Amino acid sequence: MLIYTIAPIEEVLKGLEDTERELIEVEINGVPIQIERTSPTSGQIVRVFSTDPQDFLDPNLQPGITIPLGPEGR
Repeated sequence: MLIYTIAPIEEVLKGLEDTERELIEVEINGVPIQIERTSPTSGQIVRVFSTDPQDFLDPNLQPGITIPLGPEGR
């Protein structure tokens, strides 16, 4: 999306500052993934770190999926 404006970019993006996120790297079934903790007991998959294309087709490893976590990750 393009925005054409004479307003300063700081004004346009005000309120969209990136907040601090708690990102954790874990393995699920031998596949390394990155998770954002959304609560003390669950997290949301953010990224899949794999060199196997089949891992990206696994519906259980899709970004956005919520998975249960223990207190120190998985």
